[in-house]
Amino acid sequence: EEALAFVDPDAKILLAPGTHQAGIVLRTNVTIEANGGTVVLQSSETPCFTVETGSPVLRGLSMQQRGVAPEATDGDPKAYSAVVILAGAPTLEDCIISSRASFGILAMGLEARPLVIGCTALECGLSGIAFDMGASGNVTKSTSTKCRDAGLYVGPASTPVVQHCVLKDNETDGIRVSGAGAAGTFEDCEAVANKSGSGLMVRDGATPFVLRCTFSDSVAGDGITVSGLDTRGSFEDCQTHNNRQRGIAVLLGANPVVRRCKVTGTKATGIVISGADSAGTFEMCESRVNQQGAIAVTDGANPTVRGCKFSGSKVGVIVNGTNTTGTFQDCYVLSNIRGVRVAGGANPAMRACTVGKSVENGFEIHGDGTSGAYDECVSQGNNGYAIGVFEGATPAVRRCKFSDSKAGLWVHGASTAGTFEDCEMGGNETGIYVAEGSNPAMHRCKVFGSTGTGIHIRGTGTTGTLENCESRASALAGILVSEGAAPVVRGFKSSGSKKQDGIVVDGAAGTFENCESFSNEKAGIRLRGGANPIVDLCVFHDASRNCGILVEGEGTKGAFTQCSAHKNKLSAFQVQAGGNPTVSHSKFYDSGMGIAILTGSSGSFSNCDVYGNASSGIRSEAGSVFRATACSFHHTTNGRGIHVEGAGGLSPDCSSYSNAYPDQRHWQGYR
Repeated sequence: EEALAFVDPDAKILLAPGTHQAGIVLRTNVTIEANGGTVVLQSSETPCFTVETGSPVLRGLSMQQRGVAPEATDGDPKAYSAVVILAGAPTLEDCIISSRASFGILAMGLEARPLVIGCTALECGLSGIAFDMGASGNVTKSTSTKCRDAGLYVGPASTPVVQHCVLKDNETDGIRVSGAGAAGTFEDCEAVANKSGSGLMVRDGATPFVLRCTFSDSVAGDGITVSGLDTRGSFEDCQTHNNRQRGIAVLLGANPVVRRCKVTGTKATGIVISGADSAGTFEMCESRVNQQGAIAVTDGANPTVRGCKFSGSKVGVIVNGTNTTGTFQDCYVLSNIRGVRVAGGANPAMRACTVGKSVENGFEIHGDGTSGAYDECVSQGNNGYAIGVFEGATPAVRRCKFSDSKAGLWVHGASTAGTFEDCEMGGNETGIYVAEGSNPAMHRCKVFGSTGTGIHIRGTGTTGTLENCESRASALAGILVSEGAAPVVRGFKSSGSKKQDGIVVDGAAGTFENCESFSNEKAGIRLRGGANPIVDLCVFHDASRNCGILVEGEGTKGAFTQCSAHKNKLSAFQVQAGGNPTVSHSKFYDSGMGIAILTGSSGSFSNCDVYGNASSGIRSEAGSVFRATACSFHHTTNGRGIHVEGAGGLSPDCSSYSNAYPDQRHWQGYR
């Protein structure tokens, strides 16, 4: 330092190889450079160099601060740093810096703005390189490794530019940006194998800009952590992979912007946004091959996620917790074990998202208070159901398509409801399955091409409302209501069932209004197993191999009002095996037979018009019992108007006329 007083302020000093004692204060533009070989500068009570002003250059030097740890003394930590910049714009180039107790390079204050090129900071007691109290400057092509704190620290109001640097094997974080006004630009950096902390920790109001950086192999922490109210920052084209915890974690009210980032191979969940007031915007990002979720939004968080891809993980998207919301738009959730799981009272908005190829289920919406709005989404090619709603959940689902899965829509559990509007279920084993006491509302939904049943509503206490829905081209029934269920079905169309009936009510009830069932292989509607629905203003026609209406089985009833059945292969209305319906103000025409009451069956018909059928208008077999009031049987083309062999009667106000053959009335019992 004494020699510096006698040289020109811009002089170059060449140091001979060897070890030299340091503790030098620089106030000029002097250059100090190694003259070949290894030049080591050591100090113990003060920094090797303290820059107070000017633009000095330190090149090719090894600087070692060997003082004791400041925790054991009352000393100033900067006194134990290897290089301290208080002001000025020094250049450190191709240097190796270490500090047993504190920082390797410490820039402090608004006037400090160093340029660090090609340097290595290692085995420092705190951070290898640090900017604090408003410092700025540039760090490029440098390494900070094996430090007991973060490899690189940026404190309040500090704004360095850091490019092409490597931060590895540090005890806590690779990079830490912390405090109000802490920012900086980080480009093309790599943080790898840091231990207890994160590859990048941003917290307490910091707002860095991070571009094309990689954060990997954190031993116990995250790739990137952004934490705290007013903590923001922008992260673009970054990668995180093989971290022990999360790839990206947004916590405690942070609100970053993350674009085109990739998260892979995380041992936990790829991206986590958690906590009240935590938000963030994620655009065109990708999270894949994580051991838990690809992305999880929990505990009151509310991010915006657009154009992202989530794949190859245990769950693609998790949204969980009371007051947890979030918006997902134009996202792809593919090839996960489960696609999307919403639970615990969460209420997200998902629009135009695609879920597919899940090993189990596409969407799972689960639990009391859980809801959410799902618009124009697609779920397809899942081994389980495309969308499942369970245990009290009540989502609003609009204009979605659920296809090529075991079930298109699965609604299950007491108090489970939800609204489903203008949705399509195509090519599933079962299009819609509603069971175990649930009560959804479905409007203008279409089910087609099911390899099993189109719609199945099952179980005591299960209800639901279907309005203006359609089920067509199912291999089995278009709609099956069974085991005590009692839905309200209005304006429903069932057609093209290939092996079974259009509508089946088996041991159940329900109300069917203004429905149409046509062009099914078997009956338009079949009641069995003690069923007793109300059927009003419905039409059943063009059953290719069976009846329009078929009521069968002991205890099976049903009330039919203002219905019609026509152009069916067999009877328009048939009762068999002990059925006993009540029918009024209905029309049965242009079928193989009008009304057929087979042995052991009964029924009551009033104010019905039966005409234009091929054989009988009404036929009751021996052993049947029926009653007809104010009914007309006419214009049978190749049979009788009335052909009665069983017990029963027609009241005097019934009429039979213009039939091919005369009536046959062999009463058993009363007339």
